[in-house]
Amino acid sequence: MVLIMTENFLLILGVALFLISGIATFCFGRISVKHIEKEMAREGQSPPEWDKGIGARITIYAIVIVTKKLLIKLWSAFCEALYA
Repeated sequence: MVLIMTENFLLILGVALFLISGIATFCFGRISVKHIEKEMAREGQSPPEWDKGIGARITIYAIVIVTKKLLIKLWSAFCEALYA
């Protein structure tokens, strides 16, 4: 009885997380990528030529944003430890 409840809970949780991640990816693509490409156009840059509709730039933009924030946190922690 408990095993069935646990399996159902994990199934519902997995489906919910899958849907939430899909919605978040869709929103990032529609909102953030539009903003990034608008800023790039204002600076005279064109969208990547290697991405002709497959959507790989969405993943690359997300990786760059996360990596940049992570590096800033790591660098500030390093500086605090160095000068503390």
